[in-house]
Amino acid sequence: MSRRQRLAIIWIMLAILCVSIPTVFYLLNSQEPESIRQARAAYTEKQYAQAFNQAATYLKKEPGNHEASLLMARAARRLKRDQIANDLYAKMSNLSSAEDLFLQADFFQRNQRPRDAEKFYLEANLADPSHTETLKTLTETFYRTNRPAEALFYASQWSKTEPDNALPAIWLGQLHQALNDAPSASAEFSRALQLTPLLTDSAMSPSSARKLLARNLLRQSKPGEALSALAEIPQTSPDRELLWLQSRAELQLGHRDQAIEKLNQSKAAAIDGSEIGLLEEPAAFTGAQSCRECHQEIVEDQQNSRHALTFHHGNEARNLTWTMLQKQDPHIENSSSEFQPQIESPKWVSKIQGEEYQPLVRFILGSGRHAITPILTDPSGDPREARWTYYASIHGWDITPGQPKNPKNKNDILGILQSPDMLRLCIGCHTTNAFSILNQKGPESVDRGIGCERCHGPAGNHIAAIKNQFPDKAIGRFRRNSSGSRPQAMQMCAECHGTQGREMAQETTAATVRFQSTTLTFSECYKKTEGTGGFDCLTCHSPHHNAESDSKFYDSKCLNCHLPSSKNPPDASPTKTCKVSPSKDCVSCHMPKVDSIQPHAKFTDHYIRNPGK
Repeated sequence: MSRRQRLAIIWIMLAILCVSIPTVFYLLNSQEPESIRQARAAYTEKQYAQAFNQAATYLKKEPGNHEASLLMARAARRLKRDQIANDLYAKMSNLSSAEDLFLQADFFQRNQRPRDAEKFYLEANLADPSHTETLKTLTETFYRTNRPAEALFYASQWSKTEPDNALPAIWLGQLHQALNDAPSASAEFSRALQLTPLLTDSAMSPSSARKLLARNLLRQSKPGEALSALAEIPQTSPDRELLWLQSRAELQLGHRDQAIEKLNQSKAAAIDGSEIGLLEEPAAFTGAQSCRECHQEIVEDQQNSRHALTFHHGNEARNLTWTMLQKQDPHIENSSSEFQPQIESPKWVSKIQGEEYQPLVRFILGSGRHAITPILTDPSGDPREARWTYYASIHGWDITPGQPKNPKNKNDILGILQSPDMLRLCIGCHTTNAFSILNQKGPESVDRGIGCERCHGPAGNHIAAIKNQFPDKAIGRFRRNSSGSRPQAMQMCAECHGTQGREMAQETTAATVRFQSTTLTFSECYKKTEGTGGFDCLTCHSPHHNAESDSKFYDSKCLNCHLPSSKNPPDASPTKTCKVSPSKDCVSCHMPKVDSIQPHAKFTDHYIRNPGK
């Protein structure tokens, strides 16, 4: 070895020594205290009281230690000792870990601050997309607030993070079912049962999961597989729902006698004699045209009503009675939009501060009685509710309700971005099945707007029942119940003509008059007729026809109950008679038309009460 080589080796060894000595010295001096390691281990094992005490003990020895303070704050939050947690967190800055953001969200959730909670849950997910508690909570939160499409995203991430956990698979099954995606729902329920047959640590029993699996298989016309799933359920005593589902499976197989036997057994197992699932018929959609063979007149009436004309695809713009859009935006400088719906290939053109956009007109919502609003697809492929709406009363265009005066970015000038659930809800109130429209699947996807199965449910079992002379017609019929009311009809109408679960003050304002099914329930006419024949939406309206426009028609409905006292039959229940006009002009006073928050539109006030109250 030459002298130069020996010197090189010496220099390399000295360099290694210079690096390693400080490193060893640092590791020796930065070794984590045993009590901190124990506190962290206890926290990881969910022994939160132990973690809290150990971290607190160490802080007495070394006040201000960041790691001990952090562990104590987390444990305090888990133990709901929020004041201590708040004090400790207040001394820290830039908390960015998913665990701390999740705990902050949980604190807001427990203190009835859902918006703040959701913000922090989303930040926790961004900080760590694999934080399972965050994924689980976001799944539950979005499902609870009627946002299943958004919940589906987080449930899918949760399932990828914990592929051997049956719980996210159960959630995915429920979410796909809520979105009317029966194939995906049945696949997830089946996967959950394969992962953990007893579904331990799940809020759902194996029997319930198998019934849901069977329902979704029946929605795909797979009765043999449905029967196999139901056969796995232990039958220690008569199970009414199980027997009913078996009857539907036998019906789909064409086994009339077996179907009747199971149906009778299901009825015998019902203590109160009530029926199962008029609006939950586990069947395949068949499309409105399949109803025509037996119900031709009703189908033709319904398909020519505004219900059936309230949705169009973008390439059907010429079919509607609207005029050209050519507007300068009153709120945004150098912004204008143009749309000529009556030409061969209409294009939406927006000029925004020197740039031109040509978004695709994807869907068109509204029959045209009040308004028509397009759904656009922006240059990024995202759906947007158009900034401009056509209003029939002015035969022209104006700003769509809810659009901001000053949008945040140029794409927002085209219209508000629609989340998957916003788009689903919009289309869901204008069609038979939003899932079929968005995915262009199934015979119901070619229905004109709202078809028969939107209210009556999928007709596959009904057609089989008629063919096989089955005693149950297997279709939603909205019959009166034992109390005389039709709550399912009210519920169905309220899905589009109600507040969709949002609480609302019992008063009529421009913001509430649009929700007729909700405001009607505030009325004494509705409240006082339970058990005496009932009073609901179907008392005055047929969903197969447009609403009557003659006020005398509605006056006659009022006078069915509010007869002048001399004309009341002896056994009639007492009702008040109007002192001002006892035999006419009922609705003009008690159900006036009210200005709506929607511009250029009035709606009938369905909160029936004395004028001025």
